[in-house]
Amino acid sequence: MLRALPFILGLAVAASFWTIAAACGQLAPIEVTKPGHLINVRGYGYGFEGDMRPIILVWEDTKMNAAHAEIDANGDFSVEIRAPLIPGEYKLLAYQGMDDAAPMTVTVRVVGPST
Repeated sequence: MLRALPFILGLAVAASFWTIAAACGQLAPIEVTKPGHLINVRGYGYGFEGDMRPIILVWEDTKMNAAHAEIDANGDFSVEIRAPLIPGEYKLLAYQGMDDAAPMTVTVRVVGPST
């Protein structure tokens, strides 16, 4: 029995890790876009165990809200926002509620002049 204990504890830790990871949700990659164009931000795997807090999207550098989204019954969300007007790489943070200490991040790459 004592020899099996490290294995059992290892399984318990692994299961706990995957439960925590599943609770965080994921953001879908965003294709390269032009300045000011609409981009679709999609997330999935949110709302773990019926926790239906809203999603708050924030641009990392400016700390300005980009949008709010509601999680559907499957734990997913989709919302359109405008890309920044200046070419460059931007980080978009997705907070699940106001007290989310570890938001998910996706990179938004803006290239070329607006058309």
